[in-house]
Amino acid sequence: MKLLLLYYAKVTNDAFNKFALSSTDLELKSDDLSVYGSKMDRLSYHEVHRLLTQQKPFDAILIGDIFWDTGQNICRWGQDNKVPVFFLQHGQWIYITNKKDPKYLPTATFVYGDKIQQMMSSWEYSKRSKVYVTGNPRYDNISRNNSGEYVYFAPPVMFENVPSAANRTDRNAFDNLVSLKGIDKEVPMLIHPHYREINVPQLKDMFPYAKFADPQIDPLPLIQKSSKVLTHRNSTTVLDAIACGKMTVLMNFREKDKSFFPRGYFGEFAQESDWPSRCMTNLKSNVTEISDYEEKARPYIYLGNASKRIEGIICQWGTE
Repeated sequence: MKLLLLYYAKVTNDAFNKFALSSTDLELKSDDLSVYGSKMDRLSYHEVHRLLTQQKPFDAILIGDIFWDTGQNICRWGQDNKVPVFFLQHGQWIYITNKKDPKYLPTATFVYGDKIQQMMSSWEYSKRSKVYVTGNPRYDNISRNNSGEYVYFAPPVMFENVPSAANRTDRNAFDNLVSLKGIDKEVPMLIHPHYREINVPQLKDMFPYAKFADPQIDPLPLIQKSSKVLTHRNSTTVLDAIACGKMTVLMNFREKDKSFFPRGYFGEFAQESDWPSRCMTNLKSNVTEISDYEEKARPYIYLGNASKRIEGIICQWGTE
């Protein structure tokens, strides 16, 4: 069975690369939507048709987004041409208005954990697309430990470079970061800016004692070497930390908490910080080992071998 991987954005691409290394029962080919630059998310049906026709032959498609115009037109093309389209969730969903009932849906959807599947169960979406909890290939067979050399800090995005729309400013993110100034003098810190953050120089001015990692590199090896992770509740970094066995300290302070997820959502995998000083206390506190780790993590991320789960589902679909 020939599967076409449509590379898209950083988290999706990392997952597809791991999937490609693990796949043994599928014949894989790929294309990269990022070559369209600022048009990447807004390809017309005609453009999608031309792209996919040039890639023939293939039996199924795996994509990392179906909510923008491009993804919608890929799903529509799949329906028109009787080609199954599979969608791998990339990143945490922090905005769901456009996700409950899109006009065109994939044949099946692969999500991180049980909580997402449960949330989707009340949507029209789940009546029209089969939803599987598979985890994500990025975390396949990843090793866990709770010791490390530094705090890994993934800040919220202050000024986001959006490929297919106007750049976005988040004043709340800026204010929260300002309130943490000086924290880099208290603990060894590695800051890994979001790959779409425009204001990296401003981050360096805010936290002059911290080391900085290239925004484009894979965060997982950096997180594995950390003692704790500092980030915000909407970040996929929380899932990265869970996969790596690291405690997350959340910087969603009560007076400016605008997270999609409620306080306490991540249970014993994250420490909430009501105010900036509490954030520092949490960073310096001892970590308690979590028993039955994979079982307790499954509501958020199904650990293990996601690639084999996904491959098995796709291969089974090819025989029906």
